[in-house]
Order: sequence, then structure tokens, then C-alpha cells
Amino acid sequence: MESLPQIIGHRGCRAPGVLENTSQAVARAIEEGADIVEVDVVCTKDGHFVALHWPDFRFLWSPPWKYRLAELPPVEPFSAIVRTVGNRAGLYLDIKQPLEDRQFLELAQLVSSVQPRQVIVGSFHRPVLLSCAKHRPDWIVNYDCLPLHRAIRKAKELGAHWINPVAFGVRKSFVEQALDAGLRFVPAGNESDRKQLRYAEWGAYALSTFRPARLRALLERRFGLAKRSPTDTLP
Repeated sequence: MESLPQIIGHRGCRAPGVLENTSQAVARAIEEGADIVEVDVVCTKDGHFVALHWPDFRFLWSPPWKYRLAELPPVEPFSAIVRTVGNRAGLYLDIKQPLEDRQFLELAQLVSSVQPRQVIVGSFHRPVLLSCAKHRPDWIVNYDCLPLHRAIRKAKELGAHWINPVAFGVRKSFVEQALDAGLRFVPAGNESDRKQLRYAEWGAYALSTFRPARLRALLERRFGLAKRSPTDTLP
């Protein structure tokens, strides 16, 4: 291993008094050394983009995109999170619902101030990834999937650069095949120390965590390295 994986601050970070998916959480993650910050993105029924995770105790009956903005609990404007990130870290948009082309272009406009090579789009929804590949080929596409070998072929068909399998059941053979196909291995979830170290040994490009500083220290202690993987570039 020549360098450590990039660190993704999951929903920004998790800390006392800090709400996830907020500019405060994002700022804290960057302060803790996150290379990339991930936020969950939804579009409300009346067309406003906000950062919210679902399922969530606040949405017992319907997902947040079934509500108008005024019907949701108070949330800060998505633009506030974008301004906080600026160009200090990569911005990973985990899009939680299908988006029409029009909606995707509206979202793209909201994050236009971020350097293109620092924007990552991930989703389980195929139309979102197709829209990204079509309209923003300069962004990084991350294919969320189950850890099945056929997912690697689908990722390539969608023009993905990263593959993001749910961590349960990921095997080394899957990772090796993904790397051979030219994909970056970026496992989903916030796993145990043991699994994070295993994924790093297998060649993970980035690892996700609620506590960036803690994961960075763990990796440095284990591998005796401080150099990080270079910022991703596209062909």
C-alpha cells in the first residue's frame, strides 16, 4: 500500500450537539480531516433540494420527497451546505430518489460552484446515474449496488467510475474483479475497525465513517502511512 484511502465523512459527521446532513456536520468533518463529505439529497414535492436521510423517525408514513418544504421539520437551505464545502473537500451527493432530467439539472446548478472533479454522485436509482453521465460527464459516478459480480458489468454500462457495494457480504474476489474492470472500490456503510482495515488492505480507494479523525488515526497506526490517495481524476 503506497497511500491511505480517502476518508468520506458520512452525512458530514456524527458528534455531540451536531446534526447530521447539516453545514455544521460538514464543517466538522472537514476539520477532522475528511477528504470528501457525503450528504443525503432529496427533492421535495414542490421542488426544493434538501439534505435529509430516510428512513428517519420524522417521516413515519412517507419519505420526505412526498412532502412540500413547508411540511418538513426546519431544514437549512441546501445551498448552505454547498457553500460550507466550497472547494475544501469533495462533495458526495447520495441521491435518495429517482430524478427527472430537469430535476438533475436543477441540482447541478446548485452545486456549480464546486470544482467538477470534486463532485461525486451516488444512487441506487439508475435514471440518476444516467442523467449524471449524460449531463455532467466531468462528475464522478458512484454505482450503489449489492456485492454481486454482475453489478460490476452494470456499473461499467452506466459509465460509473466508482462502485459502492453494501458492505454485507463483500468478498475479496468481488473487489479484485472491480479493480480489474477499472473501477474504484468504495464500500458503503460505517463498518467496524476490523472491516475498515480489511477493505483498506484490499485496495479501497475511500472509506466512509461518521468519525473521520478516528478512522484516519486507525489507518495511520495500522499502516504507518500518512500520505493519502490522490484526488480522483477522470479520463
